[in-house]
Amino acid sequence: MQELEYNFLKMKKKLNLGVVKKKVRIDENKKHNPELITIKEKSEINNNDIISKGTGIDKSTVSLHFAGKRPINVEQAYRYSHFFEVPIQRILDDNIPKYRIVGYLDQATGRVQEADKFQNIEIVICENDLIQYDDLAILSKEADMLFWFRPSINSDNVAVTPEEKYPLGRYCYVEVEQKHEKLALIGDIRKLEKNQVTVFNRHSLKEEQYKLIKAYPINTIDFMEFSDILRTESIL
Repeated sequence: MQELEYNFLKMKKKLNLGVVKKKVRIDENKKHNPELITIKEKSEINNNDIISKGTGIDKSTVSLHFAGKRPINVEQAYRYSHFFEVPIQRILDDNIPKYRIVGYLDQATGRVQEADKFQNIEIVICENDLIQYDDLAILSKEADMLFWFRPSINSDNVAVTPEEKYPLGRYCYVEVEQKHEKLALIGDIRKLEKNQVTVFNRHSLKEEQYKLIKAYPINTIDFMEFSDILRTESIL
């Protein structure tokens, strides 16, 4: 059991899983953990005492999990995945939202490289109250930071030009074109005239003009080291 505790702490460090605890609203009418219950049934391990001892999870909690009456959290999912020898993302309860990483930020240039849509898909799992189910994430691997934006809120339907109370403009994920090349970057919108946009790049400390395709305001930035976020590979 001590080894399991130690391995979980190592996993948290490796996968940037913080220790923030959040209250989860439990829907009494919903049956939770269907995939975990299926895994247990296929394993032919029906004794909750054995599962409790093998995972270190209290027996009464184990009983509630396998009765579908209480959702599991990320730490419990790790313990079950270790016990049943299955990938953790298979058994995470669906009350914990999963978000797709759609791009990777280069800290040196501020440019964003689009993520592969079909292979090596990465997701992040978190219970952050500021994140909505339709949000998408851009990851900076060097800085261990996530930049969140909402596709439905963009320059087609919201103002992205600077306002008086925001002299530096909105901080955005910006899709642009420059010299017939399509680019993506994160920066401050300094000026917007028709379809021409001036973006200040906080990483290169340069201000450049582009042809605007679309801009998405960054709504949240997470430092993964200090958050309750798990990054892993999966297919949504």
